[in-house]
Amino acid sequence: MRKLDRDQLNFWICSNGNTAKETLSVKSGIGFYTLRRILQGKREPKVSEQLAICFATGLNMETLFPTVESKEKSA
Repeated sequence: MRKLDRDQLNFWICSNGNTAKETLSVKSGIGFYTLRRILQGKREPKVSEQLAICFATGLNMETLFPTVESKEKSA
C-alpha cells in the first residue's frame, strides 16, 4: 500500500510559488477542491491520481508515495 508523503508534496508546493496548488491541479487534472482534500489528509488519492501528481511535480513514486506496511490481521 502506498501513502502520500504530505511533507514532500508540501515542500514542492512551497518551493514553486504562490500559484503552485493551482498549477498542480491543472497539470495533474485533479480538481482544486479534491486536491485540497488530499493535502489536508481527508482523502487518499487513487492510483491514477498518484501517477498524475508524480507526473505534474516531476517527483518519483517512491519519493512521493512510499510503500507502507498494511496492518491486516492474519486469518
